[in-house]
Amino acid sequence: MPNSAKATLSKADQAGNTALHEAAVGGSTIAQLEELLQAGVDVNQPNSAGRLPLHTVCSVGYYDPELPTYLSEQGKWIMERTKDVDACDKNTIRPLHLASMMSEYLVQGLLAAGADPAGATSEGLTPLHLAARARQSNITGILLEALAKAGIISQHVDARDDLGRAPLHYACRSGRSETVGLLLAAGAAPTAQDEQGMTPLEACTEFEEE
Repeated sequence: MPNSAKATLSKADQAGNTALHEAAVGGSTIAQLEELLQAGVDVNQPNSAGRLPLHTVCSVGYYDPELPTYLSEQGKWIMERTKDVDACDKNTIRPLHLASMMSEYLVQGLLAAGADPAGATSEGLTPLHLAARARQSNITGILLEALAKAGIISQHVDARDDLGRAPLHYACRSGRSETVGLLLAAGAAPTAQDEQGMTPLEACTEFEEE
């Protein structure tokens, strides 16, 4: 590849996105990703929002039943080359927070790579909050298993966000009974109150609004 082409590929756009950020959205092949790497594009370079290409691939709006093969391969490739899979963007959002709302495959990969299943955003939202809110029962189960394996499930199954809400509040609000059952079986408190005094049962009344 000519040096001029390499220089062009290594440049970031106005939002700080590199060619690897763009490739993570566009569904590039492994060969194309390798070409970008050889051209000097850094897989660990954040954009202006502090997001790595790993954040980008974890935010692509595909769900596992429709997860294209290229996306799973691409996610694995980027994950394996990311120095810190728990890197926070400027809003303290980690790749696992994004993946927890949509992809069992990426969640399992991130956890296997050492991502913290209990890491919280600046708003106090953990992956468990986000999976429950996104109606992701299978991901909720995966996260609960990871917390149990780490021996910290009792401290985090009722983790509170800035509104005083536990994952069970969001599970009830989402109307996904499977998620509610998983959280209760893991020891979530059914009478926990948020800052407004609302219990998870009362959060069910917000289902239609959600």
